[in-house]
Formats: sequence, structure tokens, C-alpha cells
Amino acid sequence: MKTVCVDARLFRISGIGTYLKNLMGVLQEAPLRWLVLVHKEQLASFKWKEGLEPIVVDSPVYSVREQMELFFKIPKADLFWSPHYNIPLFPIRAKKRLVTIHDVLHLAFAHLLRPLEKAYAKIFLESAVRLSDRIITDSQFSKREIEAYTSVKPGKLEVIPLGVDRTVFNFSTNGSELLEKYQIKTPFLLFVGHLKKHKNVDGLVETFELLHQGGRRDLSLVVVGAQQGVVRRDNLLIERVYRDFPHLRECLRFVGNVPDLDLPHFYRAAEAFVFPSLYEGFGFPPLEAMSCGCPTVVSDRGAMTEVCGEGAVYVDPLDPSHMAEVLEKLLKNSEMRRLLVQKGIARSEEFSWKKCADKHFEIIERLLV
Repeated sequence: MKTVCVDARLFRISGIGTYLKNLMGVLQEAPLRWLVLVHKEQLASFKWKEGLEPIVVDSPVYSVREQMELFFKIPKADLFWSPHYNIPLFPIRAKKRLVTIHDVLHLAFAHLLRPLEKAYAKIFLESAVRLSDRIITDSQFSKREIEAYTSVKPGKLEVIPLGVDRTVFNFSTNGSELLEKYQIKTPFLLFVGHLKKHKNVDGLVETFELLHQGGRRDLSLVVVGAQQGVVRRDNLLIERVYRDFPHLRECLRFVGNVPDLDLPHFYRAAEAFVFPSLYEGFGFPPLEAMSCGCPTVVSDRGAMTEVCGEGAVYVDPLDPSHMAEVLEKLLKNSEMRRLLVQKGIARSEEFSWKKCADKHFEIIERLLV
């Protein structure tokens, strides 16, 4: 039996974690021996551990010590798969390498990074495309970006769209349960995602301010999500928003991270989901929102049009007046919302983790020959 070693240390971290958990739930059924790199504290919550053999790695992700430990801990295998570009730089005992590069945000938006972060991204992304036998990415947009920002060789890249778990994110989910639990006032607009600069939460708050000035005093804005490891930066953003818009304090809620099973309730209860991100290699939240039957408004940047198709309304994320105008029209027009819900659900049904996993397995099989 062929052996595949996969680095699963990021399976708790937002989008990459969603990618890993959903894929491994399907891929572990393949006739392969799976060796899985994990942190020690992950063992207890390793819900998809049946048939997977864990290898504990103690070093912090993105550290120098990590590179040394990976050199010693990665075992003999037919294939080593990294679901992120933090690959082992030193030679490993796997015959082939596979990497998933979800986007090149850190190269495209390098001006937002510290010098050390820029250097890390450049070194590791270039090493990932050079050392890997095959590269998977999530969208045609990301494929073009990888080709533009790295020296990847033609033919190495494979585009595999991601999926959505419709057993969790579905139209039948009732959103009323969360209102009391999180003290959410209705009606409300919803944003789900990190509070990183490129997510453009500042622009969303400016848009909400325009709606508020225009008479939408009953409307709230709920922001769900925080980036693990940069809570201080999140707090600074929240403090700045409340300082600059003190009159919005009662109708602007930063909820932080919520349990996975609570998230669909937010989508179902919202008047609309708004995602004005400046850069996305794929974007889970819009797909989840559409799957839950939430009218979805997204930016016209990155992979958004590729993912959302006709299931969303598009806005210029750098123009708060335009975003406010589109949202006001959507809030007033029940027929527009109804049609958008229908189109969003239909669009989300085109994405499945089973389809995604099958395409991953096809690539793995080819590399194992």
C-alpha cells in the first residue's frame, strides 16, 4: 500500500482548517496509508483520526525550529502533501511532493507586511513552486496570480475548486436560536471573516455609516470572526472603529470567533451577507452564505465572480457610496432578495467536497505511479 504523509497542523486555523477537515474526511477512505503531522494538543480533537497515523510535531508553525523538526520527523513516504506553502525547505524522505497554494496574498499585498514577513513569503512561495512536483490551487484567479508572482513552471499547476458542507450550511437552518445567545438585534447585515486589512472591514463600516445616515437606524452590522494569533491587531481595529464612529456603538457588534455549528444560524438570520474583501483566492464565507439562503453581496475583486457566479451581487469594495446604494436597493426590494437567494443556493450546489476530494485523489494517484 502506498504511503502519503500530510501536514495537518493547521487544521484548526480558519480556511486551511476547513479545507483539511473536509478533504481528509473523504480522502482517508482511499486505499492509502495516511501519516499525519499534528501538534500534540490536536490529538484529543482529531475527529477524523480513524485510519490516520499521527506524528507529533512540537515546533511552532513558521519557525526556524519547525524546519529542523520537519527534517527529522517526516518519515519515508511515497508522497508528502503540504496544504499550505509553509513547506519543509530541507530534503525529506518522501519520493514526491505535493503542495496546495491557496493564494499569493502575501506577495500581491506585500506593502501590508513587515520586512521579515515579506521575506518569509517570498522565500517559501518560491521554494514551494520549485520543490513540489505538483501544485494545487483553488481558482483560476489564484493560478494566474501564482504565475504572475512566482517562477512556477508551466504545467505544474492544477485548479481544484473547494466545496461547502451542505449538511451544515443549508437553507433549512433556523437562525432565531442565536439571537438571544449572542444578543443580536434584528435586522442586521453580516460579515464573516478575518479582521485583516485586505478584508476591508473599515470600508464596510464606512458603508454602514452611510446607511445609518440615510435613515437605516434600525439596522445592525454584525462582524463574526477573528484571526488567531493576532488578537491585539483585531482589538486595535475594533477600538479604532468605536472611536471614529461612537454613535454606531449600539448597532455595531464584533462577535469574534463562534463555534462552527453556530455559524449557519448567523447566515440564516441576516438580512444580507456583505463581503467587501480586496483579495480572495476562493472565499468560503460567500459560498456558505449562499448555501444557507442568505442574500449575498461581494466585492468584484479576486476570485469572487468565479466562485459566486450569478448567485451574488457585486460591488466596488473601494467605494462605500456604491456599496451603500446597492445594499439599500437590496434591503428595499423583496423580489430581488428572493431571486438572489434562489440563484445563490443553485450556485452553491455546484461546489462539493466529494468532487473536490475526487480531483485531489486523481492528482495523488498520478504522483504515486
